[in-house]
Amino acid sequence: MTTTVINRTFALALLCIPFSSSFAADLELKPLFDLVKPDHAQVAAIVQPVGKNNYLLNENRHGLMTPASTQKLLTAVAAYQILGRNYRFDTKLVAQTTANPQHLANLQIQFSGDPGLTTTDLRALIRALQKQGVRRIDSLSLYSSQSSQYHAPGWVWDDLGICFAAPISGYILDRNCISAQLTSFGNETRVSHPSFLPISVSTDASYQAQPHDFCDLHIESFPGNRFNVIGCLTQRNRLNLEIALSDPRDFVNQTIERLLKDAGISLSTPISYSKQASYGRVLAQHQSAPLHELMVTMLTDSDNLIADTTFKQMGSHYFAHQGSFTSGSVAVIQTLTGLGIDMSDAVIVDGSGLSRYNLISAQQLLQTLQLIQANPKFTELTQALAIAGESGTLRRKTGFGQAPLKQRVVAKTGTMRGVNGLAGYTLNTEGKPAYAFVYLQNGGKLEVSSEPILLKALINQTD
Repeated sequence: MTTTVINRTFALALLCIPFSSSFAADLELKPLFDLVKPDHAQVAAIVQPVGKNNYLLNENRHGLMTPASTQKLLTAVAAYQILGRNYRFDTKLVAQTTANPQHLANLQIQFSGDPGLTTTDLRALIRALQKQGVRRIDSLSLYSSQSSQYHAPGWVWDDLGICFAAPISGYILDRNCISAQLTSFGNETRVSHPSFLPISVSTDASYQAQPHDFCDLHIESFPGNRFNVIGCLTQRNRLNLEIALSDPRDFVNQTIERLLKDAGISLSTPISYSKQASYGRVLAQHQSAPLHELMVTMLTDSDNLIADTTFKQMGSHYFAHQGSFTSGSVAVIQTLTGLGIDMSDAVIVDGSGLSRYNLISAQQLLQTLQLIQANPKFTELTQALAIAGESGTLRRKTGFGQAPLKQRVVAKTGTMRGVNGLAGYTLNTEGKPAYAFVYLQNGGKLEVSSEPILLKALINQTD
């Protein structure tokens, strides 16, 4: 039996000992942490009572770590401060009209990176023009409040064709993600997708009933939203594919052309792109759900698209300029610093935590958690966190679906290859946050993680 197994066995036995009130009051987590700390890993772990400054555990709290999606806590607080809880992403049709109501001299569709904008929403905007009698447009331009940098520095290249790393553009439609199906036909494969989508998906993949060890399936991505499936399929059933767009602007462009044609509205010239927002009469408008609802999805389900388009939009709002990952980074760091969080050594590259270049400390996350409870402006974010064994990314996380952790931990998870993180609160018997905690693990075997054991000890102490 290895040392790690002996330590974890002893730690579990320790947790079975009933806590007397005097023992619980003096419980220190450091000896327990030392017993269960994973081998060959860099770990930061800190615990504080909510609203207090003393530490029950203080391990490597200033060490800079890859945070993965725990970074979304910083994004949420900064978004509430910069944009406000009721902020909504706007998509507007702004026109310069003529004396003839059927004829528009200029129309600009202004996008703001609404993460929930769908083709159905865009169709409703075009139909609003139709209902107003518009039949002809001389000049149609598209404008976005965000830059055309689709991916933040440090995103893993082989994630970019997958929808959880869909391109972050001011032009977001149907989450910049398309669905297709791959099926076998003899030893060949066929791919299908809705014919009206302005994309091309082909396949060179083959079916292999007895695949060799290197039978992998990949999707090649090309400009103009062209994709090709390669490798081999090992099942006869239909395989659903979720593919991130390679060119969201072109996807929006061609979708608008189709919707205008369907509405009987002609274009005199091809659609163009503008770097400046036009002023004129707003003929139609679509608004997203309010920010506080978007933050629930972002934190509970760890939604990367919401996190990163909000990040870029913060840069746009903060500097009154087209938002980018760079301006979003400066806006977030300056805002959190102004709120009393020491961000002097933090590296913030995106809002989702997908970038491998992000570096933050457990202390910075803990300060954020304490701020959420101390400032009424942010306190409702507590209800946006995943609940152990019940919702979001904590619904099925190993060790969190049974007592005493079930429904007694609310937190933001952070998981990517080589990274495991958890930051949130343990709840008392009344359901109120009792302790704020941060656990960040870089490297090591992620299936050997000590945070469930530490949190069980905390909840036993709370009770």
